[in-house]
Amino acid sequence: MFTPRTSFMEIRFHKFFTQYSEHTLTPQYPVSSPYPDYPYLCDLCHEPSKTIIEVDGRAYHSSPEQRANDKQRQQFIEAQGYKVVRFSGKEIYHSPVSSVYKANNLINKRISNLVSLPLAHPMTPVAPS
Repeated sequence: MFTPRTSFMEIRFHKFFTQYSEHTLTPQYPVSSPYPDYPYLCDLCHEPSKTIIEVDGRAYHSSPEQRANDKQRQQFIEAQGYKVVRFSGKEIYHSPVSSVYKANNLINKRISNLVSLPLAHPMTPVAPS
């Protein structure tokens, strides 16, 4: 079965995101998978905040088996420090701007959390001699 690398809804979301957000997303972002020669290709990624955006169309994400595969894949990706947010194709079709705002708010929150994290090894100033 042929699966298009970029769906119409992914393109629609990315177009609206580019229009309404100051952040940049990378489409078809590779993330390591349990299969060394075959990385997972995530629909969209905001690299600095490690936020993955997945667009779930009904054709490839509606059966119980497909949802179980998505869940397993998401858990593997999130174990690597990414946050995955999912939107249905229906959400993006009917409310693209709302979907963009949700994703943008998550990205901003993750960036804010990264900035406020304490350093693992704080530097101590060296007194002048």
